[in-house]
Amino acid sequence: MEKMSKKRGQAAIFMVMAIVILLLGALFFYAQRASLEKAEPISPEIAPVKRFIDACISDAAAQAITIIGMNGGYITFPDEINRNPRSYLQLGPASSIKNPYWWYDGIESIPSERFIARQIEDYIASNIDSCISGFSAFSQFDARQKGNLSVKVTLNEDDVTVDVSYPLELTNKLSRATIMLDKFRETLPIRLKKVYEAAKDIYESEKKNFFLELKTIDLMAMDESIPTTGIDASCNEKVWYASQVQNKLKRLLNVNLAYINIVNSDFNENIYVPNPFGEDTYKDSYYGKHYLWQITDKDYSNLKVSFAYEESWPMQFYARPSNNGIMKSNSQKSQNFLDFFCLHIWHFTYDIVYPVRITISDSAPKSMPYQFNFAFK
Repeated sequence: MEKMSKKRGQAAIFMVMAIVILLLGALFFYAQRASLEKAEPISPEIAPVKRFIDACISDAAAQAITIIGMNGGYITFPDEINRNPRSYLQLGPASSIKNPYWWYDGIESIPSERFIARQIEDYIASNIDSCISGFSAFSQFDARQKGNLSVKVTLNEDDVTVDVSYPLELTNKLSRATIMLDKFRETLPIRLKKVYEAAKDIYESEKKNFFLELKTIDLMAMDESIPTTGIDASCNEKVWYASQVQNKLKRLLNVNLAYINIVNSDFNENIYVPNPFGEDTYKDSYYGKHYLWQITDKDYSNLKVSFAYEESWPMQFYARPSNNGIMKSNSQKSQNFLDFFCLHIWHFTYDIVYPVRITISDSAPKSMPYQFNFAFK
């Protein structure tokens, strides 16, 4: 009896395994059949039309992503930015490129990832018809749009996917055969998401740690021509001109901000930097000790990050105390038997606001080279 029971148990196990194998086989067969049914075969005569539409979608998407990179995440600017010149950095009087500030005057204007994707969608939808130009390149077909055009853009870790629904009815003028086209998908190997997230990391670190403010203070404190606090045992009054001090600071920022590098990004620490006493590598120089900025623990390999301030860009500069742009020391004269001794002291405070433009360049293997610029004050 015991042996019979054991054999029945083993038989039951084998039956269950057989049923599972049959179910898995059926599911596999169903999935394969469904995928074959879903895939619409493209006839040789319609293939050039399909490739043409794919190329139009890809070109429009690439143009949109390029504009996004030039303008700090924007293709079209909201009215509150367009109407306010203080809200964006214009690279020159004749330049059409604007970098809306991600932060200015207490206002944060960072475009979200979804906002960026939606702008790319709108750009593709607005420009695809002009690219297709009524299918004038395919005079053998009558083309009719049978439904609404819709675009869905997804920012992936290593690329950008564009899914377009564009229902078309194409009729061959000779054979009168009619073929329907609808779904199109293009994948662009551009790491927009990666670059955008790195830009946000830089911004968030600056907002939290004031790295650029601290470097500005260092530059002012180390330059003797920019007065901060001092004493001079002299009877000669010391005078500075605020405009000259401002211009000196502009030059300092222009030269020195370019040496900021992001830890774990792609930069060469063995390049040579100017040094009054000879030449040093970046790694061994002052910059290698003080201008390396660790924003997070993330890996930013294949990303080059550069910082810029141009002397022609705006700067709000206020020095206190000053009178009509003239900054003077205060004289203190000793009393009694030391009345021959003169002392000049000074203590100036500054309010300074200036824009910084950050450029992130991506050169990852198997990806299209890409550049993203953004700015904040």
